[in-house]
Amino acid sequence: MAKKISEQLSSYQSECPICKESFPISDSEIFTDKNFGEKSLQYYEQQLRELEAYKEQVNAATSDYGWLTKNTEAINLGFLLEKIVLTFPDFKYNHSECRPLFDPIDYIAFEGLSDGEVTNITFIDIKSGNARLTDGQKQIKQTVIDKNVKFRLYEY
Repeated sequence: MAKKISEQLSSYQSECPICKESFPISDSEIFTDKNFGEKSLQYYEQQLRELEAYKEQVNAATSDYGWLTKNTEAINLGFLLEKIVLTFPDFKYNHSECRPLFDPIDYIAFEGLSDGEVTNITFIDIKSGNARLTDGQKQIKQTVIDKNVKFRLYEY
């Protein structure tokens, strides 16, 4: 085992603190076959076992998360779609009457604004796939339904 460790360490370099020359770490007296004590070997082997166990855990965890990549792609596509949805032919609102917020609600449409008479103000949130309203968006929806919406003029 000690010989195998020395062979592995031969690829690593060290620097002499006195002369600053570089040399293979396996040439150091610390790591010679005869000086690599039993406790050191046990510690090294324990560290290798723990590293292997960790690698197995990471591999198991990442193999179970293929859905994560798909979810991330869906979310990114959703973010893109909510930016360009105004250009879709089946979008019901006049794009010149929509103002983007994107968070927590995607758009506010001032219906009739381009004709000179606003007849309705509509909060619009864009969802795709299995996306659902967040709790905050649900609260905003309920607040609008309850007609608890105000207009304030801020003058300075």
